[in-house]
Amino acid sequence: MQPSLRKGAISIKKSIYWIQMVGLLSLFWVTLFESFTPVVLISAPLVSALTLYITETLLLKQSLYDLYPMNVLWVVGYFLRLIPEIYRSAILLIPLIVTGKADPEIFDIETTLEKRWEIALLANTITLTPGTITVNVEGRHLQVLWMNPKAETEDGISESIKGKFERRLERSLWKSF
Repeated sequence: MQPSLRKGAISIKKSIYWIQMVGLLSLFWVTLFESFTPVVLISAPLVSALTLYITETLLLKQSLYDLYPMNVLWVVGYFLRLIPEIYRSAILLIPLIVTGKADPEIFDIETTLEKRWEIALLANTITLTPGTITVNVEGRHLQVLWMNPKAETEDGISESIKGKFERRLERSLWKSF
């Protein structure tokens, strides 16, 4: 592939990334205002684009896309899959707490993720899920407090705590864009 064609493809990806980010931030803006008035709907993309521009030029000194080249829509999908998991875990945990059958233990697990921000996202995902709290992160090792250990083997414990979300991060984060 010719270098000029490759640069054009990257430029298109960056443009799509910006459009997605402006859309996501605009949605956040409208949510904060809790209204769909014309002023809010017009100001949302303007403020979002300005925020992205200031972030890239003054704070990061480089392209946001170069730092985090992910598909923004995938990130939204990730969190939409996380929400039902949070509710499911909470529903399963409530009877254990009420009956006093919760048996908290701390486990050390290792992730296959390599980038620090991916590991941070996994650790935060684990903490958001009721019944698990990431206590410490050192490199690729996570120390997790788990309220109701079900698995008996170390691999089973690790899979129960991080498996589904780690696979989603590995599989989709970079390949989706």
